Amino acid sequence: MPRPHLAARLAITGLALGLLALASPTASAEGPSSATGRLEVLHEDHFAAGLSVHRYLLLAASGERTELLFDDRGPEGLGGLDVRVTGTAVRPGVMHVASSAAVAETGTASGSTAVQSAGALITKKVAVILLDFSDSVDETRQSVSPATAGEAVFSTATSATPSVNLFLKESSFSQLKMVGFDVPEGDVFGWVKIGARSTDACDFDEWGRQARAAAVTSGFNDADYDQVIHLMPSSTCRFGGVAYMPGKYSWTVLRPPSPDVVDPLIFSRLRSITSHEYGHSLGIHHAGAYSCTSKTGAPVRLSSSCTLAEYGDPFSVMGVSRSERQFHGYQKGRLGWLAAANTTTVTASGFYPLAAVSSVASGPQVLRIARPRIKGQAGDYFYVELRGATGFADAFGSADPVVNGLSIRLAPDYGTNAISKLLDMTPATSSFDDAALPVNDTFTDPATGIAIRLDVVGGGSATVHVTVPTSGNRK
Repeated sequence: MPRPHLAARLAITGLALGLLALASPTASAEGPSSATGRLEVLHEDHFAAGLSVHRYLLLAASGERTELLFDDRGPEGLGGLDVRVTGTAVRPGVMHVASSAAVAETGTASGSTAVQSAGALITKKVAVILLDFSDSVDETRQSVSPATAGEAVFSTATSATPSVNLFLKESSFSQLKMVGFDVPEGDVFGWVKIGARSTDACDFDEWGRQARAAAVTSGFNDADYDQVIHLMPSSTCRFGGVAYMPGKYSWTVLRPPSPDVVDPLIFSRLRSITSHEYGHSLGIHHAGAYSCTSKTGAPVRLSSSCTLAEYGDPFSVMGVSRSERQFHGYQKGRLGWLAAANTTTVTASGFYPLAAVSSVASGPQVLRIARPRIKGQAGDYFYVELRGATGFADAFGSADPVVNGLSIRLAPDYGTNAISKLLDMTPATSSFDDAALPVNDTFTDPATGIAIRLDVVGGGSATVHVTVPTSGNRK
């Protein structure tokens, strides 16, 4: 589904142009001018509508913020980086920017999107704040107690309802762990009451500020934490979760229970949406599904006519979040969870070994093949991976196509944040659950002639044959 334009974005979020009038940009109303600072991307997930909405803020060295209003979809991949923006001041604290091309990196990164170098354990100090509107009813508070929230987010006990912490442990190969500041099991504050009502304009940033201020009386100190997760009841806003991408703060909406919803489902939704938003906090975008058709309209694996379902990939929590699957290979590479030996960048035809990306391995777990620039489009890579049946997140059945075939995605280099695109290797079916390339089958890119064949698979490993045409033989 295409992104909404500016007017639609403002309608969805219910924001006035002056909402974040916190600072004056250096641009003049008389004409374009430039401003520098760190670009903050505030990402809203509208799961039911199948789309995301972004707000862009320029944080100056002085601490002042300027909201950036783009005519296009905005530079999503530059969140957390130092940039120079050319635009025109609309009013104090608001700048109009004609195009994403008017944003340029200044060469320094004040907010790295990579968590770490592979092999190093990173401990994140995290607080959970249960945010309560002034007019909230009791259903959500009664179904999600502070103890339940703490268990869903922090618990390290393996059980039938594992936590966000255990999900991150599996996905990161035990390289990322969440703890509290004083309490190893995690710090939970609330429910805390804020002044806003559930029917007010959708200013979750302000709601978060109020909740953090209210939690101070319970011992909360914002400076103690690397990340703060806000859990909140439903409101008239339509988003299911929000996060800075990357950044410190995220919000998970807790839907009130209904008679046919049992507690484990409430717990699972809390965990899955929080894991999704935490992925955004780490600097990861969505895992999309790419549906392509031929000139006659028949479904095919890849063509020049494709539609992206932004949340369509069922094999990553950043796609179909309720599936709670591990981050896939491109996302793990972005986060620094793969060592150099775990990625093979294929430049020549040949046979390549591949181990499942679901658990620790000493050899290649991701193959990537550069796809040259086509008709002015940016060049991407084909990312090729095998999934394993392991843990709770990737507890696939032994007959599932994804553990018996190759998942192939289009995505840029690890250093660029973007929505990945899962290709459907069985396009005749209506689901991406069987999107993997089967054994003894070959996928051939119709535009470049790059061919990927699964020769052998079993026991969590595979042998892949890749054909890379020479430049003179490319299609």
